[in-house]
Amino acid sequence: MKKVALVLISFVLFTTQVQAEELTEQKKQAINDLLELSGTTAEYFDAVEKLLTALKPGLKKLRSDVDPRIVDIVMIEVAKTMRQKMKGEFSLNKMLEPVFHEKFSLSEIQEIIRFYETPVGRKIVSHTPEIDNEFNESIEFFMKGIQPIINENVLAALKAQGIKPE
Repeated sequence: MKKVALVLISFVLFTTQVQAEELTEQKKQAINDLLELSGTTAEYFDAVEKLLTALKPGLKKLRSDVDPRIVDIVMIEVAKTMRQKMKGEFSLNKMLEPVFHEKFSLSEIQEIIRFYETPVGRKIVSHTPEIDNEFNESIEFFMKGIQPIINENVLAALKAQGIKPE
């Protein structure tokens, strides 16, 4: 019983210590450094640029009845607004600071940074885009392969319940 109480007291003291740590400018800078070193900031900007690139053809296809100049103006304004806001109120740092603050202490963030500064850490960052692409291709392959099986199983389950699909 004493061991359980000791473990509980230690847990409470540890969690309140982690939660009590203030989000200092030093910790904010460390989070920023981590996001830069890990490639997360670059991935964020790349993802938004890819989204913007994909939006225009989709918008033109969706609204083929709209004057193409309107689509161009809309896309220019969407891109301009997104790029401005990504550097301001919707910056990756502002969105992720509370997450990293809650999950990691300053010393833990500094330790992660030290890892990303090693040859292996830099190697992970350099290969992350390739790994992401291959992962996405694997998921796409999986979904294409499993879709017919899911359709077949759903149809069989509906039939078993006496439900005719429309």
